[in-house]
Amino acid sequence: MINNFIFDAIRRMARKETLTNDQIRYNREVRAQYPNISTQGAFNVEMRNLIGGFNVGTTTAKVTDKYTTPKEDSFLSGITTYDNLKFDLSAPYIDADGVEWKEVGKAAQGQQTPPNAERLSPKRLTTSISISREVIMGNNEIEQQLTDAIVRAMYSKVVESMLSSFSGDTDTPKGIFADVTPQTLASVEDLIGMQCTGDDNKTDNVWVISPRAKKHLNTLNYDLLRGGEFLNTRAICENRMESPFIAYMPLKLAVLGLWGPVSITVDNVTQLVNGKVVISIDFYANFAYLAPDLIQLGRFQEEATEGNG
Repeated sequence: MINNFIFDAIRRMARKETLTNDQIRYNREVRAQYPNISTQGAFNVEMRNLIGGFNVGTTTAKVTDKYTTPKEDSFLSGITTYDNLKFDLSAPYIDADGVEWKEVGKAAQGQQTPPNAERLSPKRLTTSISISREVIMGNNEIEQQLTDAIVRAMYSKVVESMLSSFSGDTDTPKGIFADVTPQTLASVEDLIGMQCTGDDNKTDNVWVISPRAKKHLNTLNYDLLRGGEFLNTRAICENRMESPFIAYMPLKLAVLGLWGPVSITVDNVTQLVNGKVVISIDFYANFAYLAPDLIQLGRFQEEATEGNG
């Protein structure tokens, strides 16, 4: 199994055993790389190792493959991701208005103020998983299932928070729809109008559709949404999107930053009487949308009426 190196460390912590020299060295190296967000007393793992695995040699654990996000996830695979960050992120962005023809040898004017000058700092996502002591202490090969559960839960929460209108607070990032006013939709013509407005921006757009919006589309015309396309444009039906929104937008302008390590701690005391071990995971991420004015956001008339009531 590709993540046996990590799972063996978790099992050793659950048994209160000493980590191997390779595990100790790897943990020390990760903490040294990310001193501000790694956790003392935890086993700190880079996300690329958690997903991609290791080739453990005689001196240290080395990455064999790098998978920043789950490849099969339609939404995550379409956005822009920066991983293994150590400092705040200021994602680069420039549009056609910032490009000009100029006489050779003359300085370009360029854009005075970037569309998104906001710096992203790491936010902490945390979760806990209870596992039977019999399973964790034994030789059951559940490392892949455990890794999949951790990665799936963490990324799902990121997408759910990103595709929302939440205004943000100290702990939680602002959703990418927070600064976008949704237009009320009542017909296919309204949707075509959304698409035309988006295409006027000369960007590569996709539809992102929430479950309730999908239901409305099928009510209008079942044949509108089929084969992964809507109105002849790629469509992602996203269950983690805030309902009842439907959006038409350039997906690549959604930026996800991933900082350093995933910190794993093992508590073999709290649930001891229940025969369980508690594994806690901290994950550091943040996101933004670089040009919110390019998002065409809609909600259907019935939904808008309910929201105002």
